[in-house]
Amino acid sequence: MELGKAKLLRTGLNALCQAIHPVHGLAWTDGKQVILTALHLHNGEPKFGDSSVFGQFEHVHGLYWGPCAPEAPALLTVQHKKHITIWQLCFSGADRSNLLVSQICDISEPYPVLPQGCVWHPSKQVLAVLTTRDASVLPSVHLNNSRISAEIKGSGLVHCACWTKEGNRLVVGVGSALHSYIWDDDQKTLNACSFCPIFDVGGYICAVEATQNFQVAVATELPLDKICGLNAGVAFEVPSSVETESFPSQSSLCGEE
Repeated sequence: MELGKAKLLRTGLNALCQAIHPVHGLAWTDGKQVILTALHLHNGEPKFGDSSVFGQFEHVHGLYWGPCAPEAPALLTVQHKKHITIWQLCFSGADRSNLLVSQICDISEPYPVLPQGCVWHPSKQVLAVLTTRDASVLPSVHLNNSRISAEIKGSGLVHCACWTKEGNRLVVGVGSALHSYIWDDDQKTLNACSFCPIFDVGGYICAVEATQNFQVAVATELPLDKICGLNAGVAFEVPSSVETESFPSQSSLCGEE
């Protein structure tokens, strides 16, 4: 399937994160424009429909649909260089050709927003925003631009974050450690977890994603000594049957020390 061809003004814009909405389809960008492309199933196969320009901006670094709620307007976060805007989208009555769009929030940051730096709560219209220096939560994007900052102890740069599946915790990757915060939606507070506020995983954290309950999956970079020990010129074949074959161990890919 092909949406069309365009000259991308930045690299990394082909990462789709929270990009598809069940009503409004696929949101994508060429770095300046935000385009909505209809997406529907035809005989069980996904098919793209018409595209329309949602808006034009100086910089677009990322797009994120908010959590879907029945009968509620859709929310789309547009990430710019040092600020984000949140837009509300809904159709005028039953007329699907008349899309009403309005901006409901504009948040500025002292530092550039991280790639994948806008993390919506899994079920509520609550947004976490990340820069290299801080993490904050917007508890009510409809009412005002107030935010609650996470108290990050120690040194290290913020890399990523995720909400746990039930939405009660925000886990932030800082340096090589996970910082866990309890979100109280009634009181609109964000406090460090009393049981295990900081957990060092022993490696530079690249990504974190919720799995189930209070669990998260963490991706880290290889330690420098392992990277330097890899034989880049040695290739290996992935077995056709992973059920009966095993992959080469890490030690078989590393050179002698």
